[in-house]
Amino acid sequence: MTTEERINEALQMIEGAREDVRDNWGDPDARESVDMQLSVAESWLRILPNLIRYDLTDAKYQGEIDGMDRLGKVYNNLQDQLQAGEGNLSR
Repeated sequence: MTTEERINEALQMIEGAREDVRDNWGDPDARESVDMQLSVAESWLRILPNLIRYDLTDAKYQGEIDGMDRLGKVYNNLQDQLQAGEGNLSR
């Protein structure tokens, strides 16, 4: 589940808890349901900083890998051009 999906799920759980409070607060089962919804939403929100750090680190390293791939392609093209040029000059 992505970070954005976790945020949306947590917000939906909070909204569901509000509906349960509004519609069924006198029912003990409804209070227990509200407590569970809020507990899950809270736990998802508490791990978000770690997920965001992970996403940023992953994006950073993926960018570096992509940059190395592009640099490798440029280097290979330059090397091919130099070798072809050297061959032409030696004749």
